Order: sequence, then structure tokens, then C-alpha cells
Amino acid sequence: MDDPAAGPEVAVTALPQGIVVRCFARTDVGLLREHNEDDFLVADLTRRVRTLLPDVQEHALGPGGSLFVVCDGMGGAAAGEVASRTAVDTIYERLTQDDPPTGWDDLVGRLDLAIIEAGHRIYQMARVDQERRGMGTTCTAAALVDGRLFVHQVGDSRCYVLRRDTLLQLTRDQSLLTQLIEAGQVKPEDAANFEHSNIILQALGTTEMVNTDVTFLDLRRGDSILLCSDGLSGMIDDDAIRMLLSENPEPLAACRALTEAANHGGGEDNITVVVARFDGAGLPEPGPEEPLRLARFAKPRPPNFDRVPYTIPEQLFADGGPAVPMSPEVPMGAVSVEGMIGDEGAAVAAARPTGPVESRFDGTASDLAEALRGAAEAPRVIEWSDEDVSLDDLPTEIVERQAPAATARSSVPPPRPKGSGARGWTIVALLLLALIVLLLVFDSIRERKATEAEADADGAVIDIAPIPPPPNPESRQAAPTTPRPQVPGLRPGIDLRSVRSHIKGLPTLQELHPLPPTSGPAPTPRRRTPAPTTGASP
Repeated sequence: MDDPAAGPEVAVTALPQGIVVRCFARTDVGLLREHNEDDFLVADLTRRVRTLLPDVQEHALGPGGSLFVVCDGMGGAAAGEVASRTAVDTIYERLTQDDPPTGWDDLVGRLDLAIIEAGHRIYQMARVDQERRGMGTTCTAAALVDGRLFVHQVGDSRCYVLRRDTLLQLTRDQSLLTQLIEAGQVKPEDAANFEHSNIILQALGTTEMVNTDVTFLDLRRGDSILLCSDGLSGMIDDDAIRMLLSENPEPLAACRALTEAANHGGGEDNITVVVARFDGAGLPEPGPEEPLRLARFAKPRPPNFDRVPYTIPEQLFADGGPAVPMSPEVPMGAVSVEGMIGDEGAAVAAARPTGPVESRFDGTASDLAEALRGAAEAPRVIEWSDEDVSLDDLPTEIVERQAPAATARSSVPPPRPKGSGARGWTIVALLLLALIVLLLVFDSIRERKATEAEADADGAVIDIAPIPPPPNPESRQAAPTTPRPQVPGLRPGIDLRSVRSHIKGLPTLQELHPLPPTSGPAPTPRRRTPAPTTGASP
């Protein structure tokens, strides 16, 4: 009996084993900014390679995992660029200096500590260099290992995931606008026109410690993620992002289309995007009824958490302890009422007093957190500039309602006494008057010294008259002669001055040798006879 004939061979495209990552990144300065303060990182942690070359654009996921980071710097061209670059370098350095992580908890803990160290380095750099004071950067980092994507966030840079035709934001903006929207004080449709949408509640480098918000998502075959700065999310809405990611499955084409769309939308800020697409047999197919949702990860509690100025609402920790420390000396910044007081939020909110109360704070992150504790109570007026700001660059005055009684301490300090402003201006005027008097005294002393110096200079000057030339013989003969007085006993024509000079040159009596004594009578002195005059007979 003949064997049955074999059927026709069907060509089946075999899926690559494991998980394959295809990624690309692009940054653009935009249309209004002169410098690009953004930075990004795309790395294969297994091979310890960070580049956009083809061997990283498409690589197999190894035991070390893959890492994608977007940082949006602030604080000026020089400072913002330094902050974002320091952040990506520190994170990559910390994650590649040890062996591959042993599990999800190990990976999350390492990435959390790397981000905290990056913020600490930027903070110390800003303290040393006054020109970089106030610099900082946002940081959104996505790490993939074993098919689970962990997203750490500080600031308002975002991470999206696209599954089939559904777009989901995996991060929550740590900004004042988000807090007010969640509190019901700003409508979502009015968010685009909110005046202070650039105020963020946390950034790397503005404080010594930061608290990362960690979410995770189990990936499915064909999922795409997008990490971007607010230069993209602030220019185009989520529907445009979803459409561009769906129309451009290749990461390189998607990055180009997204940055061009942001520039067409205004290009008011630097634009940075990182797009990654995941495939391979190591990922399951998405179920038809499977919801696309994220979950918060119970991360290890970071060291010195009591010094963190901002607490993530609904924060979870692996130790099971509260997210907000109970120490009243260290106020925390949980501005969500539900996240701050739990299930008793409605009862406490009903008992809150109403009416605006003036509040001042010194510009530190803790004081900002205190000032924003009652975000669900009433809108507040905050004056600020158009540039990106950080927690250390805060307005000195805000108008807010009184903080709830359930907080650890009141966020409203005692009001300043009346008349303090007038006293301040009086002190300033007195100081200016004293400065003017000192300047006048110094000027008079300088003029007096200058006058004395001029007088001394006048007394020291000697006017030397030129020596006249000797008279010529003709003039000597022509000049009338004055008869000189005759001295008795001298021959006529002998000059007395020549005689005096001759006498002065003679030796003294003491220098003359004594003559030997002679016998006989002393010689008779001879009388000198004057010479006969000219023309007389002898």
C-alpha cells in the first residue's frame, strides 16, 4: 500500500526566539529655543553598549535588560545641558558597573538608586558653581527585563505605550497642573490655556533627594513605547501621537514624524523622543479582551526618604510602611487629599474652613509641598515666568486656602506685622544716606591731599637761569672800565684776588722747617724799592 502523498509545504515565518527590541531616538532644538537642553539614552545593558548604531537599533533582549531614558534640562543653556547630560551618564554608569540584575526587585532598586545619585550629583554641582545654581532636569527612564517594562519618573516627561490602536500614558506628570486637575480645580479641557502649566513639583538637582514614581506594564507582542519631553506632549495631543505611532511602525520613521509634527505645532521647546517596538516569541499575543492598564510597583524605600520633599500620591513600598513619614519636623508634599489622609478625605474636606489666607515660603521644596497640601480646596494665584522652573525657583507669595487640620503642621506661617514694609524702606533710605555722606567725606579728603601735593611740588621747583656767554674782545674794549681801588704798598696792576688765592696755597708756619741759629748780629732787613715807572730815567 502506497504511503499517502504529503500535502503542499506552507511557508511559515518563524518568530525570533526571545524578545527583539527595535528602537531609535531623536532630539530637536525646536523653533524658538537657541540651545538644546534635552538628552536621551538608548542602551543594551547586557552588552554595555549605548549608541544608535544598527547593532543597538535592533537587538535581542539579554539578561541585563534594555534601558531608555529622556531628560529635559532646565536652568539656562549651559546649566540645563549639563544637568541632563549628567543624569544620563550617571544612570548608565551605575547600571553597568555590576552583574546583571537577579530579578525585578533588583532592577527597580538599582535604577531607583541610580536616579537618586544622579540628582545628588547635579545638586552638588549647582552648589559649587554659582552660575549653575537652580539647574535641574526631569528624568523618565524605562527598563525592560523578562518582558516586564518598569518606568521611573521624576518631573513631567512622559512615557506612552501603544497596543494595537490604543494609546495609554504610563506616567503621571509631577506638575501643579496635574494636581489641580485631579483636585477638580482645573477642567481638563482648560489645561491647554493654564497659565502656570510649566511649574513642576520635582526635578533632579533642585533638591538633595528625590522620590521616583515607579509603574510597570507586562508587554505583549507588537507593543510600542514612546518616551518624550514636554516639547512633544505640549505641542500635539494624545490623538495625534497615537495616529503617528500607528502610521509609522518603524521607530526611525516614527521619531522623524513626531518631531516634525511638534515643530508644525509651534516648536516652543526642545523636542526629544525615544521610540521602541517589541516583538519575538518571548512575548505573548495580546488578548482580545485584555485591558491595557498600568500598575504601581511596590519599590524598596529609598535611603533618607524622610528628606524627600515630594511624596507620590498612592505611593507603595515593599516594606508595607506608609508613604508619608509621620515625623512632623519633615513635612512632605503629598498634595492629593486622598493620598494624604486616606478614606477620611471627604469628612475632613467638609470641615475645612473657607476664605483665602496669605502664605509665604522661602522657596525650598519642602515649603512648596506644604503650600500645595490643600490642592483640592481652592485655586491659587501663582506668579511665574514663561521658562521652565524647578522647586528651588519658586514665587515668594501665593494665595491659598488654609491647610486642613489633619496635616502634620500648618502651612500658613504667622502674618508679618503691620508697618514692616515701611520700616524696611526707612532702613534702606538711611543706608543710602550714609553711603552718600561717606562718599562726600572721601572726596573732600582726596581733594585736600591733592592740594597739598601741588603745594609741595611748587616749593621744590628751582628756576635755573641760563649762563650768559662770555663777552668777545671787541665788546670788552668797548665797555667802560671802572677804576679799581689802589691798595697802598702794592704794585699797580696786581689783582688782590690772585694774591689771596696764592696765599691760600702757601704752607703754614708750622709746616716750614726752622732755620738753625746763627752767631753775630742779625742781618739788616732790606727795603724793597718800587720799580721805576715806564718812561722814567734810571
